Amino acid sequence: MRWSCIALFALGGCAAPITEVVVQVDSDFDVPSELSAIEIEVTSPDDVTQTAMADLGGMEAELPRTLSLVQEAAPLGPYRVRVTGFRRGMMLLRRDAEFTFVRDESRLLRLDLEQACESVRCNGNETCEAGDCRDRDVTADELQPL
Repeated sequence: MRWSCIALFALGGCAAPITEVVVQVDSDFDVPSELSAIEIEVTSPDDVTQTAMADLGGMEAELPRTLSLVQEAAPLGPYRVRVTGFRRGMMLLRRDAEFTFVRDESRLLRLDLEQACESVRCNGNETCEAGDCRDRDVTADELQPL
């Protein structure tokens, strides 16, 4: 028994910290009649963009959807995230954020697609949140620890 406790302690203590941001997308639109798909684009500091697309409704997983971004060797930031919601193939609305990873920590970035933002148009460095425009820069304090 004594050795197994030591072995479990050693296994738990050896886990390397991870530098991660989990992007969580949720919505108050009806799925799939009002919101049928989402796209998440992530652009690195060196302008490399990767895209993930997800259909909603039917047999697909429900909202919220998450995408885990793990930083290993690249700079901590800034990274740009754009979430686009689609209704039957047509863009419905978009949320933007720019953040910097917090070294050796897992954090949550929530980007909700809200009905209150459907007709709101924001300036270039802003995004809509809860019906109002705000700066798209997200501070480390706004990234919730996981």
